[in-house]
Amino acid sequence: MNISFESEGPSVRELGSSGGQNLPPHKPRNILKGIYLEHFLGKNLPTDAKKYLKDGLYGHDVGSAISLVRSTPDDFLGPVAMAAYYLGMPNPAYRELFRIVWLNNSGSLMGALNADFGRARRMIKAARFENPLKGEIQIYRGYSRD
Repeated sequence: MNISFESEGPSVRELGSSGGQNLPPHKPRNILKGIYLEHFLGKNLPTDAKKYLKDGLYGHDVGSAISLVRSTPDDFLGPVAMAAYYLGMPNPAYRELFRIVWLNNSGSLMGALNADFGRARRMIKAARFENPLKGEIQIYRGYSRD
């Protein structure tokens, strides 16, 4: 059986030395929810995280997004990722922010999403992660009679 894997969007190799800076941002999903979450975060984040909030959510800089996530307490990582998604944060900044949130505290994100796996899939798709499985691979199936 042959299975073909196709990548969505350009791979890291195709992006060249730009590091993905030339990728268009994903469409803003719900600007009102994003602004509401930004306001909520602005009121509830500690002061060291607040200073990265605007640049982290609206900037194109990967460093600002990483600084925002690193300075945010774990309980607020889910709302930060949701705000970035709703506001249409450009890649690769969104991809790195989402990667850090997902790897370090996916429970906070799923709690903020109320375990909405469909929305989590859409957030992952918006990050445009590279698909390492390209082309065709051969799958061998077998069974045993014990």
